[in-house]
Amino acid sequence: MHNKILIKAGFYLLLLFAFAVTVYPLASYIIAGLVFLIWFLDMLIFRETDISELPLFYPLLGFSLVLGSGWIVARICNHNFPYFYIGLLSLYYLIVPGFVRTGEQRRMILWTFIAGAMLVTGLHLIHWWGTFTNITMHLPPLPEPSMFMVCLAFAFLLALYVESPYLREKIFLALVAIPLVLVVILSGDKSVVIYILIVVLLLALMRDRTIFIPFGLALLFILSGALGIDYYLERDLAPATYKEFIYRPIQEIQANQETVLKASFYGQAAANTAQNEKQERSRSFFIELIKSAGPTTILLFFWALFERAREAYIKHKRTTSPQPRAYHLIALITIVAIIVMNIYGSVFEYPSIILATWLILGMSEV
Repeated sequence: MHNKILIKAGFYLLLLFAFAVTVYPLASYIIAGLVFLIWFLDMLIFRETDISELPLFYPLLGFSLVLGSGWIVARICNHNFPYFYIGLLSLYYLIVPGFVRTGEQRRMILWTFIAGAMLVTGLHLIHWWGTFTNITMHLPPLPEPSMFMVCLAFAFLLALYVESPYLREKIFLALVAIPLVLVVILSGDKSVVIYILIVVLLLALMRDRTIFIPFGLALLFILSGALGIDYYLERDLAPATYKEFIYRPIQEIQANQETVLKASFYGQAAANTAQNEKQERSRSFFIELIKSAGPTTILLFFWALFERAREAYIKHKRTTSPQPRAYHLIALITIVAIIVMNIYGSVFEYPSIILATWLILGMSEV
């Protein structure tokens, strides 16, 4: 038994968090702290918790414990250990299902998250258009966390699109996605484009091949040269520039091969100072996680991701209702985003992205 007032307060704070995490990340940290306090207070009063029954309880607990013990080892060795906070924030996944208990609540949080991403996108485009002088003018890049949230919001709309049985709803979702598409295209971020292409292919294979229709129409629009959009594609997204970008992770692995293969259980946390100073930072979060925290952490992290992906895939196959199927797809494409964007970058180092990721994966357990 739980206190209904506390549960309701926690849910509305999560709703506020879903909006603030893209619009104003600093406020989202405060809100996330309040959600944790409410959850902890409810647990103290009623001494009931079912978090151990969640699929990711053991992988995330192990992930956090290894990072925690690595931090202690680093302190003993007088070394820096930058990733302890990732383990703590990942436990947010265990809290979310206690407040999001119905499909309606899940829908409210999802659309609030999308609304936040659309607000940031709209303000960004308006500001750019207000200073627009000629076609060669660059669209200023969004901050990396905001770009990731916009990318996720667009992918979520695609998942809702393929699962919707109604033509009017599909048209509505397509119209809502337009500003997000513009920012994705004009950003010139190759990792974002690669992620979106993977998501489209995944959704087509799993659910609805008609998703290629709007993308085909968009391609015709681009080829027509309307609004000068072909200039931006040729400048930022020319196919010739992708070969080097796609092979970049392989080059990163080759450059860090010796360090990765010789990484100790706690990585650089237990390395001697001379070795620690010689290491050059990799652009990939996964390589940095192995180097800084050891191979065990990356194994536990991927265990959590693949276990959640497996569960989402199975539930998607077994469920017939469109809305639950869409949310299981959303869990899958969120995991794909974490993998792709951290192969080419280090977005999971941002606390706002960590919290948003586990919010989405946690609420999809309903």
